[in-house]
Amino acid sequence: MLGFFEKHIPLLGRLHLIDLAHSFVDGLRAIQSPRTLFWSVAWSAVLWLGGAAGLATGVAAVGIPITAPMIFFLMVVSNLGMAVPSAPGYVGVYHALVIAGLTPFGVPQTAALSAGIVIHAVVFGYFLLGGLVYLWLGRFSLSQLISGARESEHGP
Repeated sequence: MLGFFEKHIPLLGRLHLIDLAHSFVDGLRAIQSPRTLFWSVAWSAVLWLGGAAGLATGVAAVGIPITAPMIFFLMVVSNLGMAVPSAPGYVGVYHALVIAGLTPFGVPQTAALSAGIVIHAVVFGYFLLGGLVYLWLGRFSLSQLISGARESEHGP
């Protein structure tokens, strides 16, 4: 059936839907029991709802009235957009994605950009804090990190 759509809709043909469907089914083969399926779905829901809550908080922080469809659309747009390689830290790209995800809901571009800056700063801040915690737990020093970076630049 997917072959029919790929053949008659050129864009779908370029997406290789049949290959994507086979890959999806192969991934599902890892789920061998109802318990594994349950926990996979439950943890996926927790992660998606947690991500949505973070986005909603960032959007609300700049005074934009939020709705569930807005937040989930923003989540889809930003996640799909970040799948494309871009600048380190997605600087600029993430902000454009937030604007693209919020303007269909009537949010002015300047307000959407403000939300993008706040969300990006908070998420990046979590990564930095998490990295620092693990550096501390691993008892790494700044000099070890710098010397390790130099060794990787010049080879072993």
